[in-house]
Amino acid sequence: MTALTLADEASFYRAALLGGLIDPAQVIAWADAWIMREARVPDGIINVSLSGGQINRIADALGQLEPEHLTEGGWRLYAGLLRKRWINGTLQPVEIAALLYGLVLSRYAPLGLENELRDFSDDFELVMLGLTPLEEQSAPAAEERLWAFLDGWA
Repeated sequence: MTALTLADEASFYRAALLGGLIDPAQVIAWADAWIMREARVPDGIINVSLSGGQINRIADALGQLEPEHLTEGGWRLYAGLLRKRWINGTLQPVEIAALLYGLVLSRYAPLGLENELRDFSDDFELVMLGLTPLEEQSAPAAEERLWAFLDGWA
């Protein structure tokens, strides 16, 4: 795997922040560390640091640093975080499917993965709507496919 770029990290932090997976303080700490480490600091990093913890200001500042979609490196970080949260029990597969679909709806999904991310939502759609318990669907198959997908990227 290649080294992460600023765009990779910014796209990850933006997706994770807007998905509710991390809090503003974590993003600000990342920006502050970046400022301390680098001689030349882009305005977007400074704006994150000075955001006052306001999510919209942080998201806008991160938007100055990265492309319109999650980069491949940013996606790998995001998939790894989802996988970690699934392992430690803080996210369930249906919640992960909803987060992936949210990336598609917000047009922030990594390029080329939109359809695959949408498919995970289809797997869990009835559960998300509360119409069918997960056990009545092919839950093990859906969860297994989701796990294999995240594992392949993380």
